Amino acid sequence: MRGKLRDKRVDMKRSRFKFKRERERELEGRRRLVKRDYRDLDEWLDEEMLDLSDEEEQFDEEEATR
Repeated sequence: MRGKLRDKRVDMKRSRFKFKRERERELEGRRRLVKRDYRDLDEWLDEEMLDLSDEEEQFDEEEATR
């Protein structure tokens, strides 16, 4: 009986540790995705800001002539 309880306790500790490691990996993966998304967003915003500055100048000129 003692052997079975000890084995069960060891199995529970192993499964808890395994679950904790899986959860940490999942969270780390999410962090990487978020960082990548923000990097992509920053690049996109930089491109848009460059494009918008050109469009705003044209728009202002059109408004001034009207």
